[in-house]
Amino acid sequence: MRTKSKWIFFISVCVIPLLSWLWYSDFSNSPEFIGIIELIENDHAMVKIEEGDILKSGDKASVDLSVAQNTTFQVGDKIKVRYGNVGERYPLYIETKSVKLIN
Repeated sequence: MRTKSKWIFFISVCVIPLLSWLWYSDFSNSPEFIGIIELIENDHAMVKIEEGDILKSGDKASVDLSVAQNTTFQVGDKIKVRYGNVGERYPLYIETKSVKLIN
C-alpha cells in the first residue's frame, strides 16, 4: 500500500503540473510567417505576408502588436509573427502569439 501511495503522490506533484505547463505554454511549435507592416491602427497592424504556409489562406493579416509590449513598430517594418488560430476572412484574423522585428 505504501508504494501505491508514493506513486499517486509523485504523479500528482510532478507529472500533472508538468503536463499542464506543457499544454499552457504551447509546447508544440506555433506556425510563423514573415511580413511587412502596411498600416498601424492602435495596437493592430495590417501586414502583407511575404513568407509562410499561411500564404495558402491569404496574403494579408491583422496582427495584434500588443503582445510585444516593449517594442515600437512603424509602417514598413519587417516582422516575424508566431500565431495560433486563423479566422478565414480577408484580411486574415490571427491569434497573435508573438511579434519580433527583423532587420
